[in-house]
Amino acid sequence: MTIEAMKQEPVAWRWKERVNNEWDSWVVTASEPPPYAIERHPLYTAPRQWQELTDEEIQAAWASMNHDPAAFVHFAGGALWAEAKLKEKNT
Repeated sequence: MTIEAMKQEPVAWRWKERVNNEWDSWVVTASEPPPYAIERHPLYTAPRQWQELTDEEIQAAWASMNHDPAAFVHFAGGALWAEAKLKEKNT
């Protein structure tokens, strides 16, 4: 288990139970397994890697607004500022 996974709470659990004393069956639930569970495995979501805006995406957004080319530097700076702020809030 990774250190990141140890910090997270499980989103679900996978556990085995004995059915009619003959065979084991896997069960997946949102709540923690009962005490009689034979095996228990917490399930975690995989963290998503942050995707940054590319220079091309910023330029395309600017072009779609049809503004003065001389003001692009300010627009690009604002786009990069917004991206940094979102990354800060979501990580």
